[in-house]
Amino acid sequence: NLPTSMADIQSRYQAVPYGWKEIDIAAVMAQLIFDQKVTVKYAGTTIQPNNPKLPDMLRKKSEIGKTLVSTRQIVTVAKMKAVKEFLRSYFDVMDVPADEDGLIAFIIDRFTKQKEHYAELEKRYEGHKYPDHALVQNAITLIDDVLSQQKDNIALIDRVLKKADDLLDNKDDMANVEGFFKNQITVFDAAVKLEHDLANELDYLSKEPEANTALNQIRLIIVVNAGDSKYVYKRIPELNGLMQTVHEGHDRLLTAKRDELLEIVRQCMQAIHTAANSNPDSKNVITTADAFYDGRKKRIGELQSLALLDGLVPTMLSHKDEACSKLEALNRPAPAPTPTPQPDKSDKPAP
Repeated sequence: NLPTSMADIQSRYQAVPYGWKEIDIAAVMAQLIFDQKVTVKYAGTTIQPNNPKLPDMLRKKSEIGKTLVSTRQIVTVAKMKAVKEFLRSYFDVMDVPADEDGLIAFIIDRFTKQKEHYAELEKRYEGHKYPDHALVQNAITLIDDVLSQQKDNIALIDRVLKKADDLLDNKDDMANVEGFFKNQITVFDAAVKLEHDLANELDYLSKEPEANTALNQIRLIIVVNAGDSKYVYKRIPELNGLMQTVHEGHDRLLTAKRDELLEIVRQCMQAIHTAANSNPDSKNVITTADAFYDGRKKRIGELQSLALLDGLVPTMLSHKDEACSKLEALNRPAPAPTPTPQPDKSDKPAP
């Protein structure tokens, strides 16, 4: 019952009356480990049979002094049965190892992979306000708590059983998060983008009551507040119909606004061409103006923002005024030449 190192065992069984070889002693210990009759610990951590450094721990002189061996404390049959039943339910599998070492390896492997998966989900929250961020963080913390006991087989099994209810509750809650990232994130992101793009269009949308109401409903679904207790995932499918309503109303406003601006373009170009008065010297001004308004017509067709479309009006009117001023100057009659004064002949000196 005293702490026993592999150095003690090697020393004793290499000595008289045994005289065994170092490798034979290590081989016997390996068989005991395989038969799950002893527990090997290194630096306080239980070493699993599949650890690639285990052979060195059993025979390498620099390692055997740090390797402690003890008679294995057997996990009770009741605990083994309970933890296997839980693992089958939690991971939705039927094939769970029946032996202790296999079971421990299974627990560590499955929970480690689950933590990695949750960590990947957690990364997707960066730069976004998706629902239930805190739930994902709590899930990672819960699995960390379980894996913190992996240094000792019995402690690990006890921790799994202790946290069984919390793990099952968390798995149920995470089902919504898993479904969101698998099936709903695309429409959610589209709704977030639409709401952001229309942030400066609210005054315009007030002329489309149905679209305005739909946008308000979108905002209620996509805005996630830290204090919200439960996010209602079942409302996300509504976003498709709501976005269609908003797009239809906004498109009607865009069409009307484009027609309005195209009429301004027509009036500006008409005013400029009228001001040219068929003056051949006005060609450069007319050419520049035509190119400018052609570009504005193209821009009018491209812009999807009512506010940005309205922003085109001042420059179009300003360009018209500037062009007309230049044309008026070109059409203004040149001033009559001032006659050069001639000297008075009476003022000539006498010869």
